[in-house]
Amino acid sequence: SKATVSVLNWPQAQAAAFAVRERAMSKGKGAAAAPPPAENSKVQFEIQGEGLAPTTLVFELLSTVVPKTAENFRQICSGVTTADKKNPKTFGYKDTVLFRATDYMLQGGDVTHVLSTVEDGPPEEGWKGQESIYGPAFEDEKVWDAYEGKDTYPGEVALEIDAKDVEACKKMCLEKRYGGFTLEGGKARFRQRMPADCLSDLQDADGCTFYTYDVGPSAPLHLPGTLSMANSGRDSNGSQFLITTRACPWLDGRHTVVGRLIEGDVDALHQHLLAHVDDDGFTKLPKACYVSAAGPYTPPEEPEPAG
Repeated sequence: SKATVSVLNWPQAQAAAFAVRERAMSKGKGAAAAPPPAENSKVQFEIQGEGLAPTTLVFELLSTVVPKTAENFRQICSGVTTADKKNPKTFGYKDTVLFRATDYMLQGGDVTHVLSTVEDGPPEEGWKGQESIYGPAFEDEKVWDAYEGKDTYPGEVALEIDAKDVEACKKMCLEKRYGGFTLEGGKARFRQRMPADCLSDLQDADGCTFYTYDVGPSAPLHLPGTLSMANSGRDSNGSQFLITTRACPWLDGRHTVVGRLIEGDVDALHQHLLAHVDDDGFTKLPKACYVSAAGPYTPPEEPEPAG
């Protein structure tokens, strides 16, 4: 029989995960950390541009999974003034430009080069401006992994294999270079950063059942409509972000997923911006696509019932 793969939904497992964490900390293992919020927050962008119909994008932020990263994004949506009395900075996503488009994503979030500063064209120094509520940049956020009993970076996957023939299963996985095995009785366990197509490969194994412990089907995998932090390497998050338009497994584990698109036609924006970019994917016309307003999600008002 073919292997079956069960993906555990992370939000549903949060209570159990933090119970494990508290027990570990009570035994002197691991640093104390506050539990994440009980619910995910939502924010929205109003998008405008020359030749573009006004569009609303609504994102669900993964506040229950990456609370620090989600809070940074949420606050920048509403606008931020830093607490530095000598050199306070005010920044936000309002009037920022969606400045890059490739065949798989849109990029924005340069809070330095807002629309009023680039009316004559793109910045000479490039779209490098970014800030965060924690400073110029902050570290990649880890999530609590109840399976391993420790913090880990999003994008890593832990698998437990319940196999009729553990050795055969192990051989198959090692042949595919899925390493890091430990054997415990009739079960094999391993963890490794994996591309999104890993699970389909594992389904080809006979007599094995795989249980994956991850943050659920909406994250951290870069699926279509994923909101992810842009970076220049490890621990370099700020305000810049990506919105994927198709699955991007090569980004998994390298960029922190902060949310997902739940309303809005990002494909139309993508096609519109692609018509205005240079050979490197950067916009030649900043007014082509920009965030005219940003803030907390406001549900549309329901019409009053007829009297």
